[in-house]
Amino acid sequence: MKRLLLARIALTLVGFGVWGYGQRFDLANVRLAGIAVLGLSLLLRFAPKGWFE
Repeated sequence: MKRLLLARIALTLVGFGVWGYGQRFDLANVRLAGIAVLGLSLLLRFAPKGWFE
């Protein structure tokens, strides 16, 4: 479970970084990519426990 939690935290941080970069420089495609990464980290909440063990 610890590896899954670390993967979610890492993806969340990357997602916020990408989204923030797109927001700062007004790049719509980069913002959408950041939102997609954040959505992926949210979907990992429902991942089976055995995936990252």
